[in-house]
Amino acid sequence: MTEAQDVEAGTPCPACGGPLRVDEQQDPTSLVARKVKNAASPSAAARFAAACQQKAAEHGVIHRCVGCGYRARFHATRPAA
Repeated sequence: MTEAQDVEAGTPCPACGGPLRVDEQQDPTSLVARKVKNAASPSAAARFAAACQQKAAEHGVIHRCVGCGYRARFHATRPAA
């Protein structure tokens, strides 16, 4: 059995070694835009937007491997001050 690996922003995919990029379909901005466009209630869309932004702030954004489709959620690297 293989050992668990820590996946962080900037590291290659643990499955195939390919680059991990932000999954555009799961990006909080695009999720909120789709919900606002298709929502029956503006207040429901606002609650969804707040929850989506909070989850992204707490747990990070879903990234997907370009090569194999492996997905992981983590915070993007922050530039050094």
